[in-house]
This record gives sequence, C-alpha cells and structure tokens, in this order.
Amino acid sequence: MIEFRVEKEKSSFFNPSENRIEEVEVEIRYDPLTGKTSRIVPKPLPISPEPDIEDETRKPEFCPFCPEFVDGVVARDVRVVDGILRRNQAILFPNISPYALYSIVVRVSDDHHIPIQKFERDRFLDAFVLIREYFERAIQKDRTVRFGNIGMNYLKPAGSSITHPHIQATLSRYPTDYHRRIYEGGRSFFSENGEPFWKALIEIERDGERYVGKTGDVEWIASFSPRGFVHITGMSEGDFINSDERELEGISEGIVRILRAYAEMKFNSFNFSIFLPPIQHREGFYTVIDVVARSNLDKYYWNDCFFLPKLHDEGFSNLKPEEVAEKVRTWF
Repeated sequence: MIEFRVEKEKSSFFNPSENRIEEVEVEIRYDPLTGKTSRIVPKPLPISPEPDIEDETRKPEFCPFCPEFVDGVVARDVRVVDGILRRNQAILFPNISPYALYSIVVRVSDDHHIPIQKFERDRFLDAFVLIREYFERAIQKDRTVRFGNIGMNYLKPAGSSITHPHIQATLSRYPTDYHRRIYEGGRSFFSENGEPFWKALIEIERDGERYVGKTGDVEWIASFSPRGFVHITGMSEGDFINSDERELEGISEGIVRILRAYAEMKFNSFNFSIFLPPIQHREGFYTVIDVVARSNLDKYYWNDCFFLPKLHDEGFSNLKPEEVAEKVRTWF
C-alpha cells in the first residue's frame, strides 16, 4: 500500500586537499503520499556552530510585538472577534499582510528573543488555543472556508521579518499547493484502501528506525523524503479545530522537544507548518505537523533556499531520516 522508493546516484571527483578521488552517494527519495522528490547529500552544512546573533536579536527601540507597543500598533479584527484575543502572553490579531481570506498572527510571548531550547510548551499551547477559538468563530460565520493552516518562521533564515516570536494562521477556500497535494493524495489513498494514509504510515513506522516518539495523541517520525534539514513530521487523528487542550498540549510538547534537539545539533532557526484536515469533509485525514531546521542566523548567514528548493521544488537534506530520528529520539 505504501511504497518507500529510493534511487541512488554516485558522484566522484578528485579532491586535491586530500589528494584522493572522493565519491559521494546522492539519494533521491520519493514522498510515499505525494510522490514529491527530495535529495540527500551527505556533506556538512556551511553553518557556524557558534553564530554571531547579538546584533540581530538585541531588543530594538521599537518592536511592534513587544509589550510596551503591541496594544497601540497591532491591527484589530473587524469580522470575527471584533478586536484582539488574549491568553496569558499570547495575543491574536489580523495579519496586515494577509495570505488568505482569514489571515491572523499570534504574538507568542512577551520576550523579544527566545533561544530555541528555551521555548516553553505553554507558550505554544496558549497560541494554539487562541487560533482554535478564532477558527471556530470564523467557521460559524463563514461556511465557505475549507482549508486551515498554521505556521511559524523563526528568525531571518526562516523568512521572518520580525525577531519577536510569532505564529501565523490562515483559513481559505483554496489550499496551498502542498496542502492540495496532501488532500488529493490522502483522498485517493482512503478511497483505495479504506483507511487514512497517516494511520497506515504510523503502523509501518512505529517500530522502525525513523520513529521518533509520541506526545499525547501525536506520533512523530523523521520524514522519509525530507523537505528540509532535520525534517520531523507529527500526525494526529484529532481534529485541531475540535480538539481539547490535551490534544493541543501534545502538539506543543512535541514541537518543544524537537527544538531542543535542534539546539543540541547547533541550529537556531526553524519553520513549522500544521496542515489541518479539510474542514467540511475530514474523513480519512489527519492533522499533520511538519518541522524543519533552517540555516543558522549569523552575522553573515547562508541562505539554504537556493535554486533547487526554490525553483525545482526539490527538498534537500544533508542527513538521512534514519540518522535524524536517532538524534531527535533522545528528546522524546
């Protein structure tokens, strides 16, 4: 039912610094759901294990998300909640650069910069509770939306224009390209096999070398065909929008443990995305969480999004998923 396809190519060249012919085996892996390919090149990444980030992470004179400014400058919602939503340090408000019909931001904490090993489960939990509340209210008002996504860019290598930790979320009538691929692949698998793809995948991976662990109802694996560095995927049968706090705690705890593993591996920047099941027809779908590390924020940092991922839509990693799972598993 599920195929884990790998193709291999071997490249060779003369390395004058070592005075020998060097061979590098490149793996091309195919995502078992979408067929999307990625390449694994077992070479060290050009990132510093001791990056210079002081200038970039120092609190500036003005940051719109810092406590002394946030109430006066962030936008107010006029369609769903009539203002902003709060829970402890988390504050939810509209995105002034919207990406969909409903597009929101959650300021995660009062702290302007948080080293990734110091993110706390409850900070993510508070943000997810607010997003769930907003989504619930929006869906009650507008039955046309079908696809929900939640994502985070942390620091400039991950695409964030603001250092202050924040999460973005959208509700739309139309899926993003990758969400569409998940939807179409999941629908076809369920129709042909009578069970969700992600249920079958967990059953295969649970006792294997790519399995990472479980937090609450979420099971985590190293993605077979990684779309980035140290790509970890979480899967939950629960529906984010109709979930209780215990289920959201499982997502939050898993993300925190992954970030601690990233810190141990000397990463300081990351992305995550949470793909929600189709809102009107969720049978056969799981909530899917993808987390990847990015090249380190540094004074002169290297942008890991070069032509291969940007224009070819080809994932790239320097570690095999089986190696990734071994490194991350110790935090579960």
